[in-house]
Amino acid sequence: MIRHGIIAAWLCLWAGCAGALELSVPSGAEVTSERSSSAARVSVPSGPYRDGFLPVRDTAGDKVITAYRVPQPGITALDLIAPLEDQLVAGGYRVLLGCETFDCGGFDFRFAIEVLPPPAMFVDLGEFAYVSAVSERGEDFVMALASRTLDVGFLQITRVNGSGTAVNLTTSQSSNAPVSNPVDAETGLDQAGHVVLSDLSFATGTTNLSEGSYASLAALAEYLTANPSRRIALVGHTDASGSLEINLQVSRARAEAVRARLIAVYGIAADRVEAEGVGYLSPRASNLSDEGRAANRRVEAVVISTE
Repeated sequence: MIRHGIIAAWLCLWAGCAGALELSVPSGAEVTSERSSSAARVSVPSGPYRDGFLPVRDTAGDKVITAYRVPQPGITALDLIAPLEDQLVAGGYRVLLGCETFDCGGFDFRFAIEVLPPPAMFVDLGEFAYVSAVSERGEDFVMALASRTLDVGFLQITRVNGSGTAVNLTTSQSSNAPVSNPVDAETGLDQAGHVVLSDLSFATGTTNLSEGSYASLAALAEYLTANPSRRIALVGHTDASGSLEINLQVSRARAEAVRARLIAVYGIAADRVEAEGVGYLSPRASNLSDEGRAANRRVEAVVISTE
């Protein structure tokens, strides 16, 4: 279960379950999409995906899905979900399911639930968090899904109103979500052995790394500077569009572009960074959807030596 942390944002408490519940999202959150439907039938996840099955609670009502982009470098999926869960519990809701990534069911869970397509909503299959909750009377439901890239958080909130009592969303005036180094030595490269450089941007149709600063590269350079014995490989990945031969070339060229930027801008020694490409041979999501293909197009940093 997701822990119940300190409530970071102000909220309007449920008044005898008769008033509107105000849920606040982090300061600076930008609405990327909102979709609504009347008298919709909705399946609300009530347990993790296990053995080919997702437990759900079926309901019906007016449904609104709102997606946000939260520009806070280092924010985690749990940073986004925990305050919402706290607000729901304080407002009289009962949590049906609170989970993170693999505890939810990983890939299978993600693709069993409704998610708005990118760029409105992005889900990193290696890090997401989820909560679903029901009102005291069992008529209203709230579901929230959060994920992130290295410098941007993504949050989707689904509200199902079966009682006529609205659940309103507001933007908090401040956020106490912690900001961390996106390539932290203890939780990233040293522990997992690799990290996705999720904020990189390549010019459309090219293998050229777009101009500008990237938090992931700055953090990676800081890591290498602090750990002079480390060597890394930058590994490019593509989706499954096109031939393997072409994708191997593209993935390696993009890794080479990132390597060149690390050397030229951050002064990292050339012999400490390799560049390789594996095309579409190591996906982290299904290539059958636009979202999955977007997740597969990436460059990762992999520790290859500590001597």
